[in-house]
Amino acid sequence: MRICILVLLIFFSFKISYSQGCSDAGLCTIDMNHSDTKSSLNYNYSVGLGLGEQSTLINTYKMSLFYSPIDNVTIFTSLPFSVISGGITNTNGVGDIDFGLQYSLIIDEDNSLKYSMSLKTSIDREAKHLVFPSGIADPLPMVYHPSLGNDNFIVVVDYQYQKYTISAGALIPLSQPNNNKFVANSDLEVKTTPLIFDEYLTSAGLERTSDLMLRVIRELYQTKDITFSAGINPIFRTGNNKVSFQENGIDKILEIEKSGGLTLNLLADVNYKFSSTNTLSFSIGVPVITRTNQNDGLLRFFQSQISLTGSIF
Repeated sequence: MRICILVLLIFFSFKISYSQGCSDAGLCTIDMNHSDTKSSLNYNYSVGLGLGEQSTLINTYKMSLFYSPIDNVTIFTSLPFSVISGGITNTNGVGDIDFGLQYSLIIDEDNSLKYSMSLKTSIDREAKHLVFPSGIADPLPMVYHPSLGNDNFIVVVDYQYQKYTISAGALIPLSQPNNNKFVANSDLEVKTTPLIFDEYLTSAGLERTSDLMLRVIRELYQTKDITFSAGINPIFRTGNNKVSFQENGIDKILEIEKSGGLTLNLLADVNYKFSSTNTLSFSIGVPVITRTNQNDGLLRFFQSQISLTGSIF
């Protein structure tokens, strides 16, 4: 059975060759360690498929490791790699790495708390370009970048009560702006950006405001090995994004109207525990409310993920 599960996961990884992370800059992709006894080392390997703006497919492969030096305390890190395929071009690269600490507190048999604090940092901060046959290189919109291009602080509190899991969190950008150079013709006095980019919003020198998240999930069906859950996931961008660029030697700073506000996702997941230490999970999220003008490349019409969680020792 274990061999079949691993083959299925590898098959999924190679057959679906597109995806990225999460529609809120990565806040809802923080994984909690589910076994934090002293000296334990656990892992989570996931493959995600998302559909972004202009039918761009974003595929992300992510490995997370969790080490507990003492009971209830976890040091964790995760490394994603994204392959992005759209109507303009294909790109790939290392995403944003997470480093952090988690602490769990069991109140009683029905109540428990988990806390997580982490730094999400970008290794590849360079702007990506499309090189035309003429040799001219034009900057690409944010959806073609596997990384946010800056540093972010993330805090998450996870509360479990019987069949309910309630999570709240915040993502706070620490270093801005990023190095993106894409400017849409709609923001230029002289239209110099190729027409193939006309459906995208300016993201040059992008500055994001903070994200606030709430996630409420309830177990709807459970057997010895299988659990089915569903829930809601509102995410609130606290203000509009800003962009900055130069035109004819003049510095310009623009606020992208309606780039802040609410995204509301519906969630569902199935977990299959096929051994005492290994679980296979499938999850999907679909937004029913989205921010109107998302120039940060984070719009998703759906996001799905298959993951394998287990213990190394």
